[in-house]
Amino acid sequence: MKTVRIASKMMLSGEYAVLSARGEAVAMGTAPGFVMTGEEGAADSVDLPDLKPAERSGARRFVEASLRQVQAWLQKSSGTKRPQLALSFRREGREAEVSGGSAALCIGATACALELAGHAATPQRLLELAGAAHCEAQGGGSGYDIATQVYGGLVHFVPQSPATSGAGGLVVAEQSRRTGFAGHLVWAHSGVPAPTATMLSRFENALQDPLFAKVLDRHAAASRNLGRLLFQSGWCPELANAVERANETLQLLDEAGSLGVFTAGIRHLIACAQKTGFPARVSGAGGGDRVVGFAPASDAASRLVDAWRGAGFVAGVVVPGTALSVIPTA
Repeated sequence: MKTVRIASKMMLSGEYAVLSARGEAVAMGTAPGFVMTGEEGAADSVDLPDLKPAERSGARRFVEASLRQVQAWLQKSSGTKRPQLALSFRREGREAEVSGGSAALCIGATACALELAGHAATPQRLLELAGAAHCEAQGGGSGYDIATQVYGGLVHFVPQSPATSGAGGLVVAEQSRRTGFAGHLVWAHSGVPAPTATMLSRFENALQDPLFAKVLDRHAAASRNLGRLLFQSGWCPELANAVERANETLQLLDEAGSLGVFTAGIRHLIACAQKTGFPARVSGAGGGDRVVGFAPASDAASRLVDAWRGAGFVAGVVVPGTALSVIPTA
């Protein structure tokens, strides 16, 4: 049996910009995360005790795509077949505390399948195979979520040329990774789950409009500036203005493409943070899910948590997550 521990994720900048040719993004692997266990079985199966019945068919789609990718890789590389797998997947924290479940499903299933077939689940193999599976099952994506949850810590994504990039166009260089953010991050949940696949579909449809593409370029520039500040400097005097500019351009993008990024809950959370004196923004595709706030010190982060909780939202301080681990278990 293999046990795979996988970080959750928090998107800090570039949630839509990273899908453009010149887009950059910064994300952090966070804790608590997810656990996938796997062992050889009579037939492929996956137990999903934390998911509602209506969510399980969608989750199985990510697992099935991952197992197909591993089988294709095994066939091509060694002419072998993978074993049948009995998998079990669960969250390590409350639903509001974790994000990136679909990516974690792909990473966990891929890692178990590789390891039980006698191959190491290396970061590059996971980026290639789990990334392709996630993109297939979700209907698109950049691969940043897979990489963030494989490596943990803070990851800066920059465009790669076809000559230097791996499968899916994604390479995460050593100099693009750090253990944490130089400041304090706070999360809050808007109270509505985010339909990422739906948001991606709307984004792809909107790309057909030349006006939307121009607005996306402006958002990519603002996200690039914010991402470099976050990765290189952490908390700094310029951060609030950079967050505000990224919010403004994302709002314009939202309106141009009718994406539905800014729900009432997200607007309330951002306004509450600003009233308390801290910048905050959408973390991820929007349409629900989480907001991230930025603070210079632990006491300031606690004040923002208190303000969000006082407004009726679930909130907490972001805890950096560690790199993926695969543990042989009895």
